[in-house]
Amino acid sequence: MSFRVTDPTTGEFLHEVPAMSPDEREALLRQVHDEQREWRHAAPVARAEFSRALAHALRTHREALAMLLTQEMGKPIGAARSEVDKCVLLCELSPELAVRALADEVLIDDATTFVRVRHDPLGTILAIMPWNFPYWQALRFAVPALLAGNGVLIKPAGSVAGGARLLEQCLREASAVAKSAGAPSAPIHTVFVEHDDIDGMIADDRIVGVTLTGSDRAGRHVAKVAGEQLKKVVLELGGSDAFVVLPSADVERAATTAVTARTVNSGQSCIAAKRFIVCDSVYDAFMQRFTDGMRALVVGDPRDERTQVGPIATESVRDGLAKQVAASVAQGARAVVGGTYVNGPGFFYAPTVLVDIPDHAPAAREE
Repeated sequence: MSFRVTDPTTGEFLHEVPAMSPDEREALLRQVHDEQREWRHAAPVARAEFSRALAHALRTHREALAMLLTQEMGKPIGAARSEVDKCVLLCELSPELAVRALADEVLIDDATTFVRVRHDPLGTILAIMPWNFPYWQALRFAVPALLAGNGVLIKPAGSVAGGARLLEQCLREASAVAKSAGAPSAPIHTVFVEHDDIDGMIADDRIVGVTLTGSDRAGRHVAKVAGEQLKKVVLELGGSDAFVVLPSADVERAATTAVTARTVNSGQSCIAAKRFIVCDSVYDAFMQRFTDGMRALVVGDPRDERTQVGPIATESVRDGLAKQVAASVAQGARAVVGGTYVNGPGFFYAPTVLVDIPDHAPAAREE
């Protein structure tokens, strides 16, 4: 089996990354487990060497990392560079914070009592990561976890496997630099496995916990498997966040902000504004400005610096969105902007504004 990656801008095949065999997966589990047993005893200042080295590696490969985001999931190139830059900042700022936060804290030290707080690592954690922010979502979890002495296995989304492979290269470069400065091998690796293999990994005794960013359906399944094994689990699932416009709002500014809040990452963000609740007294003024702003968005090739909205990441996600809109309209909603496919190659869907949405419609109840 392999992960075939398609360019959502053109619909054309890009490349494929082979899935790991059972033997390769077992060897990686053994490796990260052994590495973490040594890493857990390293001082926080030694672990910090890896984080700083990773910042350098990400900065070195910035353009290649960003272009892979654009090619593999359609992220506009400016936003792709910003994602890499955000990861660099995380790696640069985290070490100092970790050294302070992980230091032993003596609460009581007198003639009769000594009480100390010590922070011990858990072990190796499996991270099941999404396609929309594949670098940031992985590293915002992995860097703090590593600095706390844990091991990390990152399971990326198959549709962004090329970017995950380059991120793995950055991790290996950083680990080599940190080792030359006296740190142990960093217990962080990318694991390319099929969904059917994940249950077995969660159940493996060398995995102490699991985190997932994804759909509520995937979250329910992972929580069930982790619960059966009494493993710690952290889930970040979808949302349908509300953007509320009150009578006191600066309507012009609110509408401009609303367009940006809805279309961040071409609208493919769990924290994007999705439901707009507008008070009657400012409704008409806001709607005019908001719909004008949505119509004016530049939709196109994400490699073009002028593009504001690129394609939907995969054909199946695009078609699922179209079905949600169609079902909502069939149940009484009205599309006042968009609501259609964009003609031409690739997985494009027009920026869309629905109004008069019934409470039971998909647009009101689903991400």
